[in-house]
Amino acid sequence: MPSGDESARALVCVSRKFLPSFAKIIGRSGPNLKKKSFLMPHDLFSHMFKSLVQQVGGVDAAQAAISAAVGHQVSIGTVSKIANGHAEVPLSWAYALEDASGNRCFHAHRARSVAHDEAEASVGSHLDHLREATEMVEAMAHAESGPTRETLIRARKETADVVDRAGRALAAYDAMLEDAKLLVISGRSGGSV
Repeated sequence: MPSGDESARALVCVSRKFLPSFAKIIGRSGPNLKKKSFLMPHDLFSHMFKSLVQQVGGVDAAQAAISAAVGHQVSIGTVSKIANGHAEVPLSWAYALEDASGNRCFHAHRARSVAHDEAEASVGSHLDHLREATEMVEAMAHAESGPTRETLIRARKETADVVDRAGRALAAYDAMLEDAKLLVISGRSGGSV
């Protein structure tokens, strides 16, 4: 099993290899790649914010809703800049407009992102699957060679562990395939699913 340092080095290598490709897909490049805001694409958030501004009745109504929610006056010009993509979207402002419009687009985007991350994490490493399967086979061999209550219980437990891990992996792969279909449909991927 790789150490923490080996895992970190592998992550850096993968990031260096694939991050520029991802940036091309979503139209971002340069120094913004290293900012945390890159994880939440600026253009997408600007579009979502502009849509919320329109849904609450325009820049004036959005400014009033945001000011009421954050407890201090905000500038109409700043709201306009953000809606037109010339400034980053403050999350508290986005939430204020979500509350005013009833459209939970920022929350939905975050929920999808978190669900995807959890799905990838639940796949696990092939080595984890191999270890569980090996434990199951060893327990089965003990149960076959000397079927006692203890060996049968252990064989059943190890088999259930493998089934559980495989079920989580299947669900995670299904979620990733669904995400891949959405990327293909939206034109963000050259591959097919």
